[in-house]
Amino acid sequence: MNTLKLFFSLVLFSLFINISLSQDANEFRLRNHLTYHKEKSWEKKVILLEEILDAGLDEIEFELFRIEVEKLYNYTVLKNDALAMNQSRLLLAHVLVTQHNFLEANKILMTTKIYFEKNKNEKYLGLIHRYLGMIQSGQDLNPIALSSFNASIDYYKECNLPLEYTHSEALAASILIKFKAYDAAEKTIRRCIEFMTKKKKYITVFRYYHMLATIYSVKNENAKEKWANQKSYDYAVNSKNLTVISLAQNNLAIAKYFEGNIDEALKLFHKALETRINTGKIKLICESYFNIAEVYAENNRAKAKEYFNKSRNLAKKENLLTDEGDALLALSGLYDTEKDFKTSQLLLKEYIQVKEKIDELNSKEQIERSNTFNAYEVESVKIGMGLEKETLKRNIKKFQTVVAVMSSGYLILMILYFLRRKRRFNSISKGS
Repeated sequence: MNTLKLFFSLVLFSLFINISLSQDANEFRLRNHLTYHKEKSWEKKVILLEEILDAGLDEIEFELFRIEVEKLYNYTVLKNDALAMNQSRLLLAHVLVTQHNFLEANKILMTTKIYFEKNKNEKYLGLIHRYLGMIQSGQDLNPIALSSFNASIDYYKECNLPLEYTHSEALAASILIKFKAYDAAEKTIRRCIEFMTKKKKYITVFRYYHMLATIYSVKNENAKEKWANQKSYDYAVNSKNLTVISLAQNNLAIAKYFEGNIDEALKLFHKALETRINTGKIKLICESYFNIAEVYAENNRAKAKEYFNKSRNLAKKENLLTDEGDALLALSGLYDTEKDFKTSQLLLKEYIQVKEKIDELNSKEQIERSNTFNAYEVESVKIGMGLEKETLKRNIKKFQTVVAVMSSGYLILMILYFLRRKRRFNSISKGS
């Protein structure tokens, strides 16, 4: 079951990004954010965009978010506002990291890091090092990632942001798990759970308990794993967030499947599907169809085909190429198992066409992103030069003022000196 296995390999990284807080299909945080769209000040808009990210950006809004960030960037260029420009860079970097476009994200972060180091802004340096750690973790550069997360913790502690450094501590724990330092990781995560529970951050607590479940799974501590999975599920329900509840249902279904409880796993997968249909999250619905099909593939091929096709057709309708490709490949394999090689080959051919389209779009998107980044760099240099010129002009004006004052003072002194000499000369003349 490739998708279910893949879930466990990605869980530690994906727990911390791309979790939506939308309750239903009509609640898109950016699209319907009245305060943001009414706000006229771009300086305040950048803060609102940061808050939207903190709350959880819905994947369906990535493109809209990117458009808003680019508008913000254009404003900063127009106004020669270096701070807002670098804030907009970080907003763009978030989307790139979430989409696993690590190369472009890293370029932007390293450039932005220089600016905030010069300005000694601990809050943004904490965020930059967190993003760098995520990139390095995604690239399996785990020692460097741990160092980045620790740097993030230090910066956040410096500016007294406990919520932020607790989040970075949990990320550091995810690296400790990769190092098999399970006891240290567990101790950190439990401390993070205690803090976030007091703050009633139930969605975050849901993620942290799932991390504990991962540790216990690797250590074959089955009773503890079941307990952590159940706690994760309970906190998801407490959050009253349908998207998160569906994730918890899906996670619990996967756990039941690997325990060998196929009937219970299917019930939970169907439950997750029902919740996801209520949220209107198409990508998650496709995933649920696929997972149900994977379970049926072992003993009910007709049902497996039905659900693979549901995933495939919905993905095709919504232009979700990756999901469509996954379903096509799985269907091809299923027909191959049944020795229906003709259908299998047709499906495989269709999969290859979708894969080629994905590669083409990725290549095009990478070029566009690279061009955008290069444009950012050019404008950054221009803004930097402009600010330097403004500083130089101000310094020259200050110097000219000082010189003028000194000259005036010197002139006054000279006048007083000559007046004194004149009075002295007159007194001497009268004395003679």
